[in-house]
Amino acid sequence: MGRPVPSSSKPAFEGGPPTRTEFLVFGKPRIGEEEIQEVAAALRSGWIGTGPRVQKFEQEFLSYTGGSHAVAVSS
Repeated sequence: MGRPVPSSSKPAFEGGPPTRTEFLVFGKPRIGEEEIQEVAAALRSGWIGTGPRVQKFEQEFLSYTGGSHAVAVSS
């Protein structure tokens, strides 16, 4: 975390000092080696938008959710 900033009677949006000295990252993804390897494997497979990896994902998603249908889409 950033260094503490001296307090002021004015909030930052009114010209007082900021409450943080470092940018607060919102929603930083947790990408580990396993995720990187899966992306690399998908790229090497030649199947980017469809194919056997998508079918496997749909089946695993169905199993996880207990649903009856699953369709993976790009959006």
